[in-house]
Amino acid sequence: MTHLSFAADSAPGHQGARGFRVIMIVTNTGVGDAMVLRQAMSLVAGGHAVTVLCRSAPGLAEDEWIAGVRYMRPRHWHRSMLATANVAKLAADLRPDILHAHGPTALPAAVRAAKLCDARVVYEIRAADQSWLPTPLRTWLERRALRRVAATVALCPRIASVKARDFGIPLPTLVPGSAGPGGWSQHADLIVEVYAAVAGGPRGLPAAMARRALATLTLSRASSAWRPSRALVAG
Repeated sequence: MTHLSFAADSAPGHQGARGFRVIMIVTNTGVGDAMVLRQAMSLVAGGHAVTVLCRSAPGLAEDEWIAGVRYMRPRHWHRSMLATANVAKLAADLRPDILHAHGPTALPAAVRAAKLCDARVVYEIRAADQSWLPTPLRTWLERRALRRVAATVALCPRIASVKARDFGIPLPTLVPGSAGPGGWSQHADLIVEVYAAVAGGPRGLPAAMARRALATLTLSRASSAWRPSRALVAG
């Protein structure tokens, strides 16, 4: 397979003109991850440009478009943590507004990329992280990286509550997916609200304003039908 030189906008149907530039970082190959594809497709339908940065594997294209979503699989990203710097540089070179990390193993690359390009990191807590890392190391990386995350989101109230309890962080903003009342369309709307709260535009709100906006959004979501139980929050 010929190595590709990735270009930021070599894009059929590029949607970045009126929305956010979003890079989703996942630690699988993207094949079979229907949740990420549906989330990304919903965002693209709303006018946002979404690239999914994922691991390479034999036989998979390094750069392809699926339903308006760009999938990039840099050859050097297999299972090595040493690839984090290269993945971060690639992500930063694409000039995103938002780096959306799916799971703790994707978080270090997102945080590192954010330092290079002044983007905001949104961390999505997933029920299962397809990680090759031992649990203690994964937990340590997650705890360390969370200090540099602009917002955390979760699809499930229980996962949000447990993570808030275990890591001593504010309750993640709930963004229910297909199980929510409005399905994936409403899910995308909620995700964009989070993006806007922490970024506010192409290069961001002042940090204090972003924190207040996100706190307001989180409280609003917590008072909805998706509010987690007091027992879960209390631990």
